[in-house]
This record gives sequence, structure tokens and C-alpha cells, in this order.
Amino acid sequence: MNYIKKTTFFFAAILVCNVCLAQHNTVNKDYDKFYRSFCMIINYPTELMRNCISTVCVLKIKVDSAKNVIDMKLSDSADSLLNVEFKAHSSGLDIQSFEKYLKAQYIKSNCTTYLIPISYSIYGMPCTPQVIKITSLYNYLKFEGRYISDDATFLEPIFTTSNVKR
Repeated sequence: MNYIKKTTFFFAAILVCNVCLAQHNTVNKDYDKFYRSFCMIINYPTELMRNCISTVCVLKIKVDSAKNVIDMKLSDSADSLLNVEFKAHSSGLDIQSFEKYLKAQYIKSNCTTYLIPISYSIYGMPCTPQVIKITSLYNYLKFEGRYISDDATFLEPIFTTSNVKR
């Protein structure tokens, strides 16, 4: 009987993992590479996980007319700890794949600002519902204290989840 439970659990875990991986597939392989690099490189700060603080923010990517990335920033709704993590590790993101994606999909566009909604969720904590600070919503489209004023194109959101135990 114990063998049946273990085998059932094993196959259920494989099914769940496949569903999670399928959620990370996008319609474009180059965007998918960038997406995955973000999820792997930008780790959600442990202190935010311990305090059950989820984050919703926007990644603003500025490009030149040739679709080369010239700047990246998180919106003011991102916690300062997440900003520190982003600044420390954003150089490891797969920018080349992102630029390749823009050049293939948006080459005829005059847009130089691209926005990617980002959501960090926490699971495995006794803190349901998860906390999203109201100030985060007010600052969702603010960058350095000012609302975005450029024409911008929203791209596919990045959803990440973290499992943690206290």
C-alpha cells in the first residue's frame, strides 16, 4: 500500500511540474529565453517571502531605434529589496534574446519603451491571503516618482512563484 501512495505521489508531482513548465512557454522562443533568464537570475528576497509580501511591479525597458536595450528599471511599486536584487543581477539577463525578439516582432514599430508586468507570489507559507501593499498599486506605473509619459507597448507578463518554509 505504501508503494502505491509513493508511486501516485511521484506521478502527480510530474504532472504538476509539467503544468508549471508549460506556463513559462511563450509564443516566441527568444522572449521565452529572456523570460526564463529573469526567473532564474532575479531571486525574490527572502525577507519579503518570510513576511508574506507579494510584489506586483513593471519592468520598463528602453531601447534605441535599432531595438537595442539601453536601460531597464523596475517601477516604484517594487520593494527596495527587490530593486537591490535586480540591480545586482540584471546584467545576467538574456538581453540578446530579448533584442532578437524585438527585432523580429516590433522592427516596424517606433516604440522605444516596453513594459513587462511582473508578479511574485509566495506559496508554502501560512499567510493566505498574501499581502500586496496598497502603495504598490499607486506606484505600479511610476518610475523614479513620475508616471510613465512615453508611448509604450506592454509585453507578456512574468509570473514567478516562490515556495518557502518558515
